[in-house]
Amino acid sequence: MVDVKTGKPKDSHVVQVLLYLWMLPLAIPVFRDKQLRGRLVYPNGTQEISAALLTDDFVTRASVLIRLLGARTPGRKVPSVAECRFCPISAADCPERIEGVVAEGMTDVF
Repeated sequence: MVDVKTGKPKDSHVVQVLLYLWMLPLAIPVFRDKQLRGRLVYPNGTQEISAALLTDDFVTRASVLIRLLGARTPGRKVPSVAECRFCPISAADCPERIEGVVAEGMTDVF
């Protein structure tokens, strides 16, 4: 499984490939008995992703997330400057929106 990226390496890219390695055999039976490997390809090189990273803990956490995303009850909203700055919905249409500036080096404001 190869995933080509145009930017810099991120941990989320590894998670994305691990999700592919986990779900591909579940979705397509022909892959169930195959030894799958992952590879991230970046403009400046590649990163191999071992299926050994697909641990029981990873599968459990991913399963919980999928159940939460598919639940009938929407998740609890936790607006923040760090999150709202990426959202295209204006304050006029989202009363929970938080406006502001995230300080350099910070990922969230509490």
